Amino acid sequence: MGKWALIVSLGSFMTLLTFLIAFFWNIDIAFGEDDKFSAYFFGLLNENIPALILVFGSPIFGIGYILFANKVSIQNIIYLFFKSKAGDYLVSVLVRALEKITQNKGWHSDLINKAILKAKVLHEVQQDPNTSGLQKRVIKYGFKKISMEDVDFQDPELNLPIELSEKFRNYFAELTRPSLFPFWIVLLIQFVLLIVSLFMR
Repeated sequence: MGKWALIVSLGSFMTLLTFLIAFFWNIDIAFGEDDKFSAYFFGLLNENIPALILVFGSPIFGIGYILFANKVSIQNIIYLFFKSKAGDYLVSVLVRALEKITQNKGWHSDLINKAILKAKVLHEVQQDPNTSGLQKRVIKYGFKKISMEDVDFQDPELNLPIELSEKFRNYFAELTRPSLFPFWIVLLIQFVLLIVSLFMR
């Protein structure tokens, strides 16, 4: 939650600050024109591209910060889960779902493709009353990421719960703590655009 608040608050502040400065620094472009919006837009397009990006791109920057904050938050939760014993519980939930699907004879023929398997597994996980909504989200995120290209569903010796749970565990074992580096880069870009725009007029 702390990282989410940092990204959204600092990103929103920088977006608002650069928008206001760039907007009012170039406001005279539209003076005396009937269609002030068009005059302002095309004026910036002709005279100050960095200011144009900061002013008209501010909604994109704002939404981008929120989306990035959401992504970092869920990745950080996943990272912390699998660095603790909670990761073993998530694997056990997945194993139970896979065992339920494969306990019936002829389950191979029911799985026309891997997409159907994923849908069935996620449905079983969603129905688990002992697993929290957050834990279900983590399982859903990870299970969608693992590759099944090398899994032969028609192999009579295939133990699907073990095979896929190991892939699931290995995927998360390779995860690193999410970096805020892209966030700082975007902040720096906004700041540089602002400085450049001020010197262009």
